[in-house]
Amino acid sequence: MLWCVLCFVALADAKVTSGMLRLSTKEPFAILDRFAYAIGDGEFTASLFHPKGSPYSGPGHLLLVLDEDWDAFTRETSCAQKINLARAPLEVTGEPLSSVVRQSIRAHVWYAVFINCRVAEGEGSRRRLAFRATFTNPNGNHFGADEEGLLVTYYLVMSGLFLFDAFYLARFLKLRAVLGGTHPALWILTAACLALTAACVLECCHLLMFSRNGTGLPACDLMAEILTWLFQLILSFLLMFLGWGWTITQTKAVVSNVVFYHLDIWLLILMVAMLQISLVLIGRFFADTHDKFHDHESWPGFALVGISFGQLLIFISGIRSTKTSAHSNINRRIFMARLATCGTIWFCSLPLIVLLAALCPPYYRHRVVSLGTLLTNVLGVTLLAKQFVTRGEYFRLSTLSKNLLPGAKTI
Repeated sequence: MLWCVLCFVALADAKVTSGMLRLSTKEPFAILDRFAYAIGDGEFTASLFHPKGSPYSGPGHLLLVLDEDWDAFTRETSCAQKINLARAPLEVTGEPLSSVVRQSIRAHVWYAVFINCRVAEGEGSRRRLAFRATFTNPNGNHFGADEEGLLVTYYLVMSGLFLFDAFYLARFLKLRAVLGGTHPALWILTAACLALTAACVLECCHLLMFSRNGTGLPACDLMAEILTWLFQLILSFLLMFLGWGWTITQTKAVVSNVVFYHLDIWLLILMVAMLQISLVLIGRFFADTHDKFHDHESWPGFALVGISFGQLLIFISGIRSTKTSAHSNINRRIFMARLATCGTIWFCSLPLIVLLAALCPPYYRHRVVSLGTLLTNVLGVTLLAKQFVTRGEYFRLSTLSKNLLPGAKTI
């Protein structure tokens, strides 16, 4: 019943965007926004206002520029020629303007642009304007073609995470009772599970509200992104710790806890966490850059990809060191080889997803990055949980099994 209600509520208003336009003699045009229209008849409506709120009646034109013409539009120096490159330019009259976007072959990204040729000629026309624009895809689909399926996917993943968290909690409590306490590795994994679940819930709230009012909940979206990076940071450091033999090469569980009392390690974790969160926040300033189709097409995004490579190098160095020290234990060496494979896939997943997105058409890139990252995160935490809270290979080799209370036979 709840699922039906959520799906019904999702069919509401269209994407709505608003803001200020600033023109100059060198750039007599400004981009309102871009939108990926799917096959069929979409709709675009817009209104322009003076900064104090009264309707703007001209001069100027509202243009819809196809992605295939966008490069030529930006290179063109003549204002009149720019207008000719647009599909059905709309002259600003002070009334709300609307246009039907019809396409039959494939999805396209369309750029909504306001242009005023009098500004290019140096005349004293209005150079700052407010706007409000609404984009609607065919058949009441209010998300862009690059966001199609995100809401349903997040619903499914959120439902799956709730079931997974219930299973994990039951195993966690049972393992805690058997061990007579909670191993530090379990606390770390628990924090990762909570961060991922909270991020998914917040993103669902944002997407659901976006489907209703066209703007969403930006604060929820931002918190979801920060929590996602926090989750990835926790999982990455956990893999790096395991790669360097934490809980695996020690013979007593108490020795494995010493890493958590090293101030330099905590400072390193804090510095990397602050750096990643700072890059996420800085990346928000590039959200309205209209030649970027996902969060990693800006220098903060590339920096985050670079951090993944740096963590991979630390992880591989730890794996080599641990395998050398465990040369006499064949089971440990086999486990470390498997851990190296899984860890390398984890650390390379983000760069590979970004590379795959770059090879896709623009209207697919956001969806590829969003869904690829989400599914990778879920797969990563699921595989680690399987090793931590069941009698998996890691459990048998690590200090988790050495903490078993006398007489404990099953978990």
